[in-house]
Amino acid sequence: MRNFDILAAESGEHVRVLLCREEQSYVVSCQHFRMPYPVASDLLAELQPVPAETYSVFVLDEDITNRQREGRNRKLDLIAPLLEDACIYDKSHRNEVVRQIAAEHGIARRTVLQYLWRYWVYQSKNALLPAERPAPEQHELTADEKAIRWALNKYYYTPQRQSLQTAYKMMLRAKYCDTHGTLKPEYDIVNIS
Repeated sequence: MRNFDILAAESGEHVRVLLCREEQSYVVSCQHFRMPYPVASDLLAELQPVPAETYSVFVLDEDITNRQREGRNRKLDLIAPLLEDACIYDKSHRNEVVRQIAAEHGIARRTVLQYLWRYWVYQSKNALLPAERPAPEQHELTADEKAIRWALNKYYYTPQRQSLQTAYKMMLRAKYCDTHGTLKPEYDIVNIS
């Protein structure tokens, strides 16, 4: 057993060895957000190894956008003071460093700890890449979608805030009915075969 090995406990939990020592080693759970904790080294020696690829981040550098790269590097710079061994085994020292980082950068302590935990689990700066949300697909609105938006804006999203049912009825009257208030034949589901 060496530093950074990943092991599977009998419970099925995967742990990564962060600091391997003769009698007591420090591990971090790979599946549950939790700070490192000590485990007897002889117990760890009995656990089954997990392939390193299980917790690898496969990202090609050319696939990383500048925005993603900047976000990743900002997070890595943020947690850099925590990447010393003392922050693994000394909880009070780690908490003090986290408190200083959070205060200096105006972010929550939990956010700093989550970045650190993610880095410890994957042992890769690319684990800190921000998740990019896919851009919503742009498409031309259909006539029905335009009518729905019109009704919502005119009757629902107003200070009077009519019910959705009222907005729907008003949309039908304005967009789908003739001058007598009868549903036009092309929209009458009874006539559709």
